Amino acid sequence: MNKKVLLNIAYKHITTRIKQSTIAALGVTFGIATFIILVSFMTGLNGLLDGLILDRTPHIHLYNEILPSEKQPIALSESFRDGWQIVRSVKPKQNQSRIHKQVQLLPF
Repeated sequence: MNKKVLLNIAYKHITTRIKQSTIAALGVTFGIATFIILVSFMTGLNGLLDGLILDRTPHIHLYNEILPSEKQPIALSESFRDGWQIVRSVKPKQNQSRIHKQVQLLPF
């Protein structure tokens, strides 16, 4: 079709319903502006939280693994020696609070 005819039809529709066209244009404008503001706010908040959380926590945690003792106190009792021994809370071994194999962890 001819572009002049199409532009004439579009112009007539917009000018005959000027109030509807203005409200629709304002609605689209405010909707897009709200979307841009919310996306900008969320991007800034994510950057702030990443900076607060990631800069304050280490990337490597070194700790001793808590292992159960080989001999639990119930195994030392004479009355429970021949029966079933079910231990629900395992007593850990008493170790020093140092890092095992610390020489291999150090970068030399």
